[in-house]
Amino acid sequence: MFRVKYLFGMLIGGLSLVPLMFATLGMKYTDGEYDRPITFIIFVVHAFAAVVLFISSYRDRVKEHKRLDELFGLLKEINGGRVPTDEFAEIAGISLEDAHLFLRRKSSNRISSYAINSEGRLIQPFDFEDKDF
Repeated sequence: MFRVKYLFGMLIGGLSLVPLMFATLGMKYTDGEYDRPITFIIFVVHAFAAVVLFISSYRDRVKEHKRLDELFGLLKEINGGRVPTDEFAEIAGISLEDAHLFLRRKSSNRISSYAINSEGRLIQPFDFEDKDF
């Protein structure tokens, strides 16, 4: 969900430039009493909404990564240091690609290799004693 909020924040932030442009051009080319303040107000509202969405997206992202870290630690403990990618994806409720990326990030600074079991499942082994995870 944090990705959707981030994308909406980008969309609203980009669209907030349109009323800002109209307000700036309106200062030079119009004599209207109300059109300039209204376009600035619209700009401020859009910019505020974009900031709120970005902050909310960041908070959701932090919560999601914390949840995945907890699930990762639990699954690592249960399986004796081996984390099957498909099982992690299923338990975490994320796509297989996202699970694979998460596990790759977890193992990026450690010596680790992938293993494939007899069922053809991709398994990422981790050092069980490593408390860094």
